[in-house]
Amino acid sequence: MSADQNTKKVVMHFYGRGCSNIPNINIKNLFIKQMTEDSWLVRGAGEGCYLNYSQVSRSIISDLKVQCEDISCPTCKRKEKLNYEIKELNIRNHNSFAFKAEIICEKCSKRRSLKKIIDNVANIKKLKISLTGIEIER
Repeated sequence: MSADQNTKKVVMHFYGRGCSNIPNINIKNLFIKQMTEDSWLVRGAGEGCYLNYSQVSRSIISDLKVQCEDISCPTCKRKEKLNYEIKELNIRNHNSFAFKAEIICEKCSKRRSLKKIIDNVANIKKLKISLTGIEIER
């Protein structure tokens, strides 16, 4: 890890067969930063041949699972419940791309969502249900 304990830079080089009719990507830079207590933000860029969104997305997810195998949930420290999701993908000139992705712990994010719901319900002082609608007083 760098000076910022929650950030690390990974340089990846994937060498393919060169340009052919088969899409081929080379992720050049990858930056990983802890975003919340149950997720990581990943930014990267690369190049390739015959790029389209679905193929590049699948390749990025596949490569992230390999390159980020040492990443675990910041809270529960487990790896097996991590979910990889592309949040943003920009393809330029069909031969280069940049992306943002999230690595989220399914287990801890569900727990956090449930905690928010319980906290919201606990803050309700008065609940009035009528034919015209629902009134909530906090």
